[in-house]
Amino acid sequence: MDIRSFTANDIAQCAKDFIPTFNSPPWNEGRSIARAEEYITDTFNHPNFIGFIMTDGSKNVAYAMCYKRYWWSESDKYQLYVELFFVCADSQHKGYGSALMNHMIDYAKQHDMRSLVLLTKKGLECYDFYHAKEFADIDSLVFMSRKVE
Repeated sequence: MDIRSFTANDIAQCAKDFIPTFNSPPWNEGRSIARAEEYITDTFNHPNFIGFIMTDGSKNVAYAMCYKRYWWSESDKYQLYVELFFVCADSQHKGYGSALMNHMIDYAKQHDMRSLVLLTKKGLECYDFYHAKEFADIDSLVFMSRKVE
């Protein structure tokens, strides 16, 4: 297992790995390669982008796309905001996610980031994974959305 930085050259492969992971249960997103590439490219182009790829041999097995975010609280001045984190569909339940998450935690500590934050769906295996990694629900915050039609 190795972990390296995510580069622009990784966008196309990440999109290819994204599709079988997120177009299958429990997500069932139905995205196209083009849409996945657009999402991944947009995330990569964030000015404070930080990304990692875990490999096993010559195969990519997990991805993390994040950015360093300034937060208003002095005690939590910087956060590592996790935009996309996934283990490839055929590589799940082998410890890759835990190892990559531990790497991200170490990275955040070394770069003066006091927390990792992310959004996920409740009631799914990934929600349980994040809880096991000591992520907690924040009862005072609600993620809200409104359609514009």
